[in-house]
Amino acid sequence: AIMDDLGLRHLKAHSADVAVLVEMLAGDDEAAEREARAAYGVLEAMGDRTYQRSEAILLAKALVGQGRADEAEEWLANARELDDSFDDWEEEALRALIAAQRGHIDEAVMSARAALDRSTRSPEPQWDDLRLTLADILVRAGRTDEARQAVEECARLCEAKGIVPLAERARLLLAAIPTSL
Repeated sequence: AIMDDLGLRHLKAHSADVAVLVEMLAGDDEAAEREARAAYGVLEAMGDRTYQRSEAILLAKALVGQGRADEAEEWLANARELDDSFDDWEEEALRALIAAQRGHIDEAVMSARAALDRSTRSPEPQWDDLRLTLADILVRAGRTDEARQAVEECARLCEAKGIVPLAERARLLLAAIPTSL
């Protein structure tokens, strides 16, 4: 509200990532989508292509979180159009989730593992953990032992780093994973 009052639309749009990430951590992908769309619109009007790309990625994540794979894929393509020099784990993770939602589980597992491998070479994400993404896909594939290992590692790392919402999400997923017979 203060930024609005001062006419700092561009700064607010740049700061929207925080609001989007908070909504994602809270599990409210619809609110995250609203925040990302609003920021994207301001950045687009101002011609800020670099941050537009970031918002497009976040918007794709919010959409895939709502089960809207087709729209998420469109926003990933939009991000790529804005700047195709990136080859990052976030895009690969989103491709994994999109593939999983479409029932292409083997492809999803491969993409999730590739994203996790890439992410170990960059700062740890604060809004999501790829181990949870991988575990969710492994559960869909019936590979519950592997899923359990991924979630346990996620919970351990998130607890050590103090990322409470992700640690809680990991514990909930761990409790929901069927045990092998």
